[in-house]
Amino acid sequence: MKRMLCFCILFFAAVCQSFSFGSETLNTCNEFGGITVEYTFTPLEPQYEDLYKMQVFYDDSDIKRKEVYFLSEKMQDEKSILTQTYIYNNGKIEEYRIQLTENEASKKGVSVLIQKVDEADTVYAYGYSDGNVTAYSSADSFVTGYPLYSLDYIEKEMIPPEKTTGKKAVYRLSAKYKKARTFVRFSPEASEMTSEDRELVSKYTLFLNDPDKAELYNTKYQVESGGKMYTVYVQDSLIPYLTTPYLTEDGACLLAYGTIGYNDKLYLIATEFSEIR
Repeated sequence: MKRMLCFCILFFAAVCQSFSFGSETLNTCNEFGGITVEYTFTPLEPQYEDLYKMQVFYDDSDIKRKEVYFLSEKMQDEKSILTQTYIYNNGKIEEYRIQLTENEASKKGVSVLIQKVDEADTVYAYGYSDGNVTAYSSADSFVTGYPLYSLDYIEKEMIPPEKTTGKKAVYRLSAKYKKARTFVRFSPEASEMTSEDRELVSKYTLFLNDPDKAELYNTKYQVESGGKMYTVYVQDSLIPYLTTPYLTEDGACLLAYGTIGYNDKLYLIATEFSEIR
């Protein structure tokens, strides 16, 4: 993310030296108490292939606090990104943000990706937003290796549209979608796992070549995501944290989980979650 954003800043610096472009003041009292200036590029200018406009936000002391780059349609199609943003503090970047295109956000279940950096520009936290809530995880957390997918997208990829017929059980496991993260809302009620539930978890942990992990799971919950309900199996060590302040009052979090399909349904095996902030 940072590499792409750095390209934008260097690109804009080159543009300032080589090309003329339009500018206007959009706001005289923005979120930082200062003005917002917008620079626009025309289709006749070479830089228009990559960017079509840029906005710079200043505070009430005329210090730059934010830059937002708006990618061209060509770059949106190539990168699945609408905008790229720098957040400044005392003249240094403290946060990078990427806003995804609508199609990419629908696939990932996340619309904004965030990187928080220290004064040496080293990432210390990653953030994710679905447009309503935002969750963060530390840069060294194992969950940063879990890809972001909406449950609706995974379900369509793993569960075929044809209904399973007959009495034979059909288990569905995927190397590509074996682990993921999604914003969900936990229902407060829990129940003990049945023998069928334990069989699902056992098959998943065996698929990961780590069958002993199945013993960690004894409880199941219902979670909501995208207007649908899913069964999630939760390991014992996570259960004490499935309440406020670790979850929101309505049970929201960014859940890290494994997946297994059984006949026509998708089931989740929770491994960790990131709190909403």
